Amino acid sequence: MFQKISLDSEQNETQDARGYIDYMYRIRANQITGKLDLNDEVRAYNAAETLVSSRSLGIQWQEMGPDNVGGRTRAILFDAKNANVVFAAGVSGGLWKSTNGGQSWQNIGDQYKCLTIVSLAQGPTGDIYFGTGEGLYFNNGTGTGGFIGQGIWKSTDGGNFFSQLQSTQPVSAVNVFVDWADVNRIAVSPNDPNRVYAATNTGLKVSHDGGLSWVAVYGPVGVISSTDVKTGNDGYVHASIGNKYYRSTAPDGDDFQLPTGQSSFFTGSFSRIELAVAQSDANYVYASTVNSSGGMAGVFQSTDAGLSWTQIGPGNSVNFNPFAFFEPQSGGQGDYDDAVTVSLTDPQTIFVGGSGIMYRYTSTTGWVKIVDAYQNPFFGFYVHPDMHALVFNPFKPTQMLIGCDGGVYITDNALQDQPEFYSADRNYRVTQMYSVAAAATGEVTGGTQDNGTIYIDFLGNTTMSGDAIFGGDGGYTEISHNNPDAFFGGTPNGVLFRSPSKGGGASTFFDFRIDKDNNGKIDEGAEFVTPFILWEQLDSPQVSFYACGSSKSIWFTPYAVNFSIIPDWFRLSSTIGAVSCISFSHDGNDLYAGTTAGYVYHCGNIKDVFNAGKFHYSSPTSTVWNVADSGIKVTSVLVASGRYIRSVAIDPTNNNNIVVTAGNYGNTSYVWKSNNALSDTIVMADITGDLPMMPVYGSTIDISNPNNLIVGTDFGVYSQDLSTGVWSEENTGMAHVPTLMVRQIPFNTIPYLYIATHGRGIFRSSTLAGVNVGISSQNTILDNVIVFPNPVSSLVNVNLNLAKPALINISIFDLNGKHFANELHNLPSGENTVAIKTNSLANGTYLLKVQAESSVFTKKFVVIK
Repeated sequence: MFQKISLDSEQNETQDARGYIDYMYRIRANQITGKLDLNDEVRAYNAAETLVSSRSLGIQWQEMGPDNVGGRTRAILFDAKNANVVFAAGVSGGLWKSTNGGQSWQNIGDQYKCLTIVSLAQGPTGDIYFGTGEGLYFNNGTGTGGFIGQGIWKSTDGGNFFSQLQSTQPVSAVNVFVDWADVNRIAVSPNDPNRVYAATNTGLKVSHDGGLSWVAVYGPVGVISSTDVKTGNDGYVHASIGNKYYRSTAPDGDDFQLPTGQSSFFTGSFSRIELAVAQSDANYVYASTVNSSGGMAGVFQSTDAGLSWTQIGPGNSVNFNPFAFFEPQSGGQGDYDDAVTVSLTDPQTIFVGGSGIMYRYTSTTGWVKIVDAYQNPFFGFYVHPDMHALVFNPFKPTQMLIGCDGGVYITDNALQDQPEFYSADRNYRVTQMYSVAAAATGEVTGGTQDNGTIYIDFLGNTTMSGDAIFGGDGGYTEISHNNPDAFFGGTPNGVLFRSPSKGGGASTFFDFRIDKDNNGKIDEGAEFVTPFILWEQLDSPQVSFYACGSSKSIWFTPYAVNFSIIPDWFRLSSTIGAVSCISFSHDGNDLYAGTTAGYVYHCGNIKDVFNAGKFHYSSPTSTVWNVADSGIKVTSVLVASGRYIRSVAIDPTNNNNIVVTAGNYGNTSYVWKSNNALSDTIVMADITGDLPMMPVYGSTIDISNPNNLIVGTDFGVYSQDLSTGVWSEENTGMAHVPTLMVRQIPFNTIPYLYIATHGRGIFRSSTLAGVNVGISSQNTILDNVIVFPNPVSSLVNVNLNLAKPALINISIFDLNGKHFANELHNLPSGENTVAIKTNSLANGTYLLKVQAESSVFTKKFVVIK
């Protein structure tokens, strides 16, 4: 039966940050130690710097959006010198500036080599600092799932230009602790603009010279992370070091003490402490604390600048727990999302935000819930879940900006009984994508972290506007090229679905063989981001191969786009490890899948078996289907033991050639190729070469030239010439942003590159497609030449438009210049189509040259038989 998907019903699970963080951590951490050694990231970053000047393919990227869907934002700063200027930063999307109080944004961060910005601060003279590296969740002391930073950057001209403070550049160390990998918070003395404090992954540090040099301040013995630091107008400094509260012994001091007393604030055990100091009265200091299960451990207040404390918000209560998904509930994820701030006009009014709930406290009303994203998700009273920053506008004391996993939200009336909130993500392009898919006409979808599956159809307020067509955390996504209304998506851990109307009416399409309890999930379980792939036979719309991976199997159905049925599902192979990536060959006959245990599986003859009518069961209730008897050939190879296989790229012209990429820092091999992938014994050769030692998340082989390999990494896109092994950086038009998926998909028959970045949305490129290659500057007669289909088999059509009747010369060459064909055609003015036979051409890439008098067009096309 059809089961309509209620995406909201999965909300509690899909919004759980731990699932996301665990997923990213397993992809990136070393498979042996289970740790993400920051030294490995530092070494990879330094190596990546050496490839910056090399751009072999010259790929030019075009940003596609979305420009109205934000991403995780931990840092917001109002410019104290300009009432209209505010800064915000995505944790992997860089720095953004608004000159109209947050109503719209402009990018000012792509020019810098580090986009992982998590903290912002401004000194009394106007100097602005930003800190990099996300270490503010589930910190194990040796790095988290977040991306490494590059210390602190400073602007002395009001935020127009920033430069890195060289004293804060991370340097590889002999132990796992790397200074300046994460700069969680920055604070500047209100009295001395050169006195700067930084809460870092290796403790609290202070500079006396505006960041030129730093010293570690007093704290616990050993290397312990500092997660927060605040300065009051009285000059006292308040810090969280090792999840304990410390205060400077004097204003603008370098010495810190651990106060003692009877309050449970001093005796409690916390997993995180967030601090806030009242600007109107620095005697009022607040601490929002998190217990070991991620729930509220209590809110504490000091009225004597941190010497003594009183608990004003209960701890370990199921009824007061902003870090839970709903109340009543214990536990939560406050170590991921804990935010607290104080009203600018009343030192006894504070706000605490967390997973999806925000409370306001006053001395007269006590605690009042003003945001509940799960129980009251209505316009005006909704803030996207996972709040990380609450910042008041110094020029408008009732206006507050909220940084959250959905970007930036604003309330203009924070002190009213019920404030109203609205999204402020206009042109704030910091979306963290997992995946990308494209329609034949260029529209795109992408699965995101915590912002659903986004659809960009160029028909919104801008051409980059996106709509969330599926909610929760996104996953893989596909758009049918036979039926452009047919969309496919997923949410975490094996919830997969399809839609007959571009996101509307989504439902699962599993049968009882893959989902016996009919709950919309794969019974065997699956990866947090569950891989699936769609292959279609363009001349037969009902033939639509769909394969997905579970925690121990590869599953397949041949009729995914037939919405009139629940198709039969077939287990192609069991696997060692969960399926982590999956790919179809260009002709649909071969499928490759990688696993979390380092294996690659090949399932061959799929299309042949389908054409032979062997994808069927003996009865509608049967669960018995023999893979071997059907003719499916299954082989496997261990590529990288215990590691996360991230992608398998298949040569579009030869299914025997594949490239495999893997994750997990702390290794020396990340890319392999095989030239015998169809054989019984697959041989893999390491081609990592001088690519920086870092996870390679996605890959594709160029259909126009199968020697071009394009991959996505923590530092953007790289290419390798497979014939020489030479690597090049390919980030023109985009920043050095983590890139999790790389695909080549036909757009109006032209193969475009598409990438999903984890911090700057979706990009595409036509550079390798040969669009209008070698156009003459005198195209006065010949216009608008289109070659289709592309790839071709036995016949290629050349569509062209002539301004007047002319003799047309059409020639075909290979990439080495060898001439294969030449035809002359006398054609009338207007639109014409000429068919050229290609059945004598071998598989490969060719150039088709069309000349009319002085007008010349050259097009690339690919022959695949």
